[in-house]
Amino acid sequence: MRLTTGGSVVLLGLLGLVAATAAVAGSAEVTGELKEWHKVTLTLNGPQASEDGEPNPFLDYRMQVTFRHPETGLTYSVPGYFAADGNAANTSATAGNKWRAHLSPDHAGEWTYRVSFREGSNVAISDDPEAGAPVAGVEGLGGSFVVAETDKIGRDMRAKGRLGYVGKHHLRFAGSGEYFLKAGADAPENFLAYRGFDGDFKADGHKDRLVKEWAAHVQDWREGDSVWQDEKGKGILGAINYLASQGMNVFSFITLNIEGDDRNVFPYTSYEVRDRIDCSRMDQWEVVFAHGTNQGMYLHFKTQEAENVNLLDNGEMGPQRKLYYRELIARFAHHLALNWNLGEEVGLGHKVSTKKKKAWAKYFWTHDPYQHHIVIHNGNHHYDLLGPGSDLTGFSLQTSQVDFRNVHNRTREYLRRSAEAGKPWVVACDEPGDAQHSLITDAEDPTHDNARMNALWGNLLAGGAGVEWYFGYKHPHSDLSCQDHRVRENMWKQSKIALDFFSDNDIPFWEMGNTNGLVDAKDSFCLSKSGQLYLVYLKKGGSASLDLSGVDGLFEILWFNPREGGSPEPGSVQAVLAGGKVQLGTPPRDTDRDWLAMVRPGDATRTYPPAVSVAAVKKLMLPQGSDTVSVELDGGVQRVSPSEDEVVTKWSLVSGSGDAEFQDASNAQTTVTLKGAGEYALRLTANEGGRESHTEIEVVVEPFRSTLSALEDFEFVVSGSLVPGYKDGARKAMAINAAQYRDRYAAAEAEYVGALGRYDLVLTTLTETDGESSYRLYVADKQIGEVRNPEARRDYEQVKHRFEGVTLRPGDKVRVEFNSASNGKVPEGDGFAYSRGRWRTVEFVEAGNAR
Repeated sequence: MRLTTGGSVVLLGLLGLVAATAAVAGSAEVTGELKEWHKVTLTLNGPQASEDGEPNPFLDYRMQVTFRHPETGLTYSVPGYFAADGNAANTSATAGNKWRAHLSPDHAGEWTYRVSFREGSNVAISDDPEAGAPVAGVEGLGGSFVVAETDKIGRDMRAKGRLGYVGKHHLRFAGSGEYFLKAGADAPENFLAYRGFDGDFKADGHKDRLVKEWAAHVQDWREGDSVWQDEKGKGILGAINYLASQGMNVFSFITLNIEGDDRNVFPYTSYEVRDRIDCSRMDQWEVVFAHGTNQGMYLHFKTQEAENVNLLDNGEMGPQRKLYYRELIARFAHHLALNWNLGEEVGLGHKVSTKKKKAWAKYFWTHDPYQHHIVIHNGNHHYDLLGPGSDLTGFSLQTSQVDFRNVHNRTREYLRRSAEAGKPWVVACDEPGDAQHSLITDAEDPTHDNARMNALWGNLLAGGAGVEWYFGYKHPHSDLSCQDHRVRENMWKQSKIALDFFSDNDIPFWEMGNTNGLVDAKDSFCLSKSGQLYLVYLKKGGSASLDLSGVDGLFEILWFNPREGGSPEPGSVQAVLAGGKVQLGTPPRDTDRDWLAMVRPGDATRTYPPAVSVAAVKKLMLPQGSDTVSVELDGGVQRVSPSEDEVVTKWSLVSGSGDAEFQDASNAQTTVTLKGAGEYALRLTANEGGRESHTEIEVVVEPFRSTLSALEDFEFVVSGSLVPGYKDGARKAMAINAAQYRDRYAAAEAEYVGALGRYDLVLTTLTETDGESSYRLYVADKQIGEVRNPEARRDYEQVKHRFEGVTLRPGDKVRVEFNSASNGKVPEGDGFAYSRGRWRTVEFVEAGNAR
C-alpha cells in the first residue's frame, strides 16, 4: 500500500486497511504492508541534497519521527536518513530530496506520526532536541495510518514479532511469545562483500580478490524474490534461501571491515571517507536483510573487527562513531530479529577500555527505538561488562579448541557469571572451534562428530542460545573465501535436527538450567527443570545414572538420536521411580554413539516394564598366577507400575573375550567369574508378563601387574587447598609447578582394580637438590602415611618409600599428595629454588615380601 499526503487529508482503503495523514504544508508517503510486524516506511519530500554535497546530508540534517499508538500509548522515536531519490537501489542515485524512517508496528490499529526535521552543523549526532534550526515544510509534519493484524505464518519473522531481551538467558518473540534458539552460519564474515552491490570497493585495491559472486546459489533464487537493477542480487539472496531451506535461522556479517581481514565491507562512499554514506549500497543491503527477515533469519550485525576498533574516533563516542551507529539504527533497526555485536574479537591485539565498551553499548540501547539485543565478542573476557552497570544483554562466544571441547564449559561460565552479577546474559557460541579449522567441509569431515557433540549440543545443554558455525582459514571454502554453503550441508542437517528436537517436543529450555552434576557418566551433559524434565546427553552412549533425589513419582525414559533425528523412542529401560539415583539403561541401538535421554513424568495409566539397575564395575585385574577373576554384581529390579505378573530376572553374557560363569543367573545380586583378560559386556534382564527391560555393564579385566604409573594411571585431583600438578614426560614423573605454587600440595588419584589383599605399597620418588619434597599416601580417603625425600647429592635419583601392611579392596582410590619445597641452598632470582615433588610409580608388593 502507498499513501500520499499533500495539502489535504487522504483516506485510502485496500484489503480492509485504512490510512490517513493530516493536512500539512509539506508532503509525505507511507508505504509498505500496513500490518503488525511489517516494515512501514515514511518518506518525506525534504531538502534536496547529495552524498558528497554541502550541507552534509548525513551530519547536518536530522530527521526524527515519533510514532505513537494511541490505544496503548506506546511511542517510538525513530531516526530517519537521507534516501537520495528514494529508489537508489535500482537507480544508483547519489542525490535527491527523499528522507525516510521505518517502523515495524507491534500493535494493530491506528498509529500517528510527527516529524522533527532540523538542520545545523553536526545536528544529526546531537541528542539535544532543540539543536539546529527547524526545516520549514517538513518540521512538524504529522499524520496517521491504520495497521491490521499480521497475516504471515511459518518461518517468516513477521509471524512471530520482534525478538527481544527479557531478562533471561534466552530471547523471546513479542508477538508469538515463543523463545528462540539459533543455528546457522557465522561465516563468511565478509558475506556482504558482494559484487552486485554498488560502490568502488570492488576495484579500490583493497583485497579485491575476496569480492564474492555467490554464483553457486543463483540456482536457489526463486521467482518472486527481490532483485535490484534487473538481475542483481540473485546469488546472495539465493544463499539465504539455501540456508533457510536447511532449517537454519541465522546468518552473520560484518558491516565495517576497513583495515580488517577483507576490507570490502563498509557503508561509506569510499574506503577513506567516514562521514558520507553510500545510499544505493545501503538500500541494496536492505533488500538482503529484508529477504532474510521474511525467510525467518536472525540478522547478526558485527559492527567492527578487532583490527579497526579504534578506526572511528580512536574508539571514543565521537562524531564518526555516532554517525555510523545512527545510520545502522535508522536504516536497519526495524528488522525484527537481530543483535548489535559491538565488535569481533574486541580486545584481541588492540586494547579497549571498559569505559569505551560501555559507551558503545549505551548508544545502541538508548538510540535504538526497539532496544535490540546487544552482545560483544571475545577477544578479552569482557567480565568488566557483567551486571546492571552495562547495557550489554549477552555474549558472543568464540573458542579455541580444534575439537570444540571447551564450548560447553565456556558457555556455562558466562551464564553463571552473568546470573551471579545480577543480569542474566544470552550466551551463544558464534565461533566454535579454532581459527584454523573449526567447521570444515563435508568432504573433509562427513560426520562432524566433534562439532555436533561438543559445540552444538554442548552449547544448548549448557543453557546457551545456540551456535553459528565458523569456517577455519586453513581449509577450502573458508571464513573469507566461502561462496557455497552446500559444502557443509551435513552440518546444517544436524543443526536442524537439534532445533527441531526442542520445538517438536515442546522443550521449555528457557526454564531449564545445566545440572551436569546429576549424571555420573563422563562426557555427558544434563539440562533440567527439577521434577519435570531432564535431558541427558551421552557423547559415548552406554548408560548412566541420574540423581532424582528429592523428587517423587514415575518417570519415563525416551531416547533421541542427535545424528539422524526422528521421534524419541524407548531404550532398554522405559521407566523408573524417582527418589534417588536411577539408571537410564541403554539407547535402542548404536549404543556406543551419542544419544540424548529425555526423562520426564510418566503416564500413570500405563503399565511399564520393571526398572533394572546395576552398580558399575569399571576395571578388574587378574590375580597373580591366575587366569580367572570373580566379581560381585550388585543389580536391582524394581516394579514401577502395579502388576500381579511375576518378575523373572536373568543375567547373561552379551560379549566377551572369554567365558562368564554366574553363580546364580536368576538373582540380580550375584557373583560372576570371568576367564581371561579382556572386555566383557554383561546384561541384566527383567521380564514382567512379557514386558521386558534390561541394562548392561562393561567389565574390563586387565592382566596382572604390580605397578601403577604416575603418567598413565593417575589423574589429578584439585580441590580445597590442593593445586594443579603437571606431567613431566621427560622424567616420566608427576610434578608441581614450583614457579607458580610454592610450599603447596598437588594430588593425583588412581583406582585399584586388583583382588582383595594385604600389600606393602612402594612409592618411587625423585630427589632434587633444591628441596626435599614431602609425600602423603591415602587409600580409600584414609591417610596411610607421610614421607620426605632425603637430601639429594644430585637431581632425579630414584628413592623407594615403603608403606607396610595396607589392605586394598577392588575400587579403592589410591591418592598421592606431593609438594614443592625449598631447602634454601640453591639461589634463584631474589630467593631460592624449589623442588617439584616429582614421583613415578606406586607398586603393590605382597605384605612381608622384600623387593
